[in-house]
Amino acid sequence: MEVEPVSRFGPVDIELLHIRSKLSPGQRILAMLDARELLVGLICGRLRQQYLHLAAKKINLKVLEEIDRAQQIRPDLSLFLDILRQLEEIGVPYVIIGGFAATV
Repeated sequence: MEVEPVSRFGPVDIELLHIRSKLSPGQRILAMLDARELLVGLICGRLRQQYLHLAAKKINLKVLEEIDRAQQIRPDLSLFLDILRQLEEIGVPYVIIGGFAATV
């Protein structure tokens, strides 16, 4: 009986991995940039609600401070390792690059 690995983030979405594996490198980068834009927008919106009195420039500085603080935290690699296991299991080739490669 095969047991699916489960991380604290929930199960790995195999169908999404298949879809993403068919994207070109450029399309993958665009998807990553879209995800980053969404995340920064969510952070900015939360900070605007938290600091109603601050001007947009100050909010933007707080967004940068929060992103910088998050980059100082060593990531939990359990989700990443779960995804790698799933990619290997279904035979999807992958390459780890950039700052994330230095973490692994």
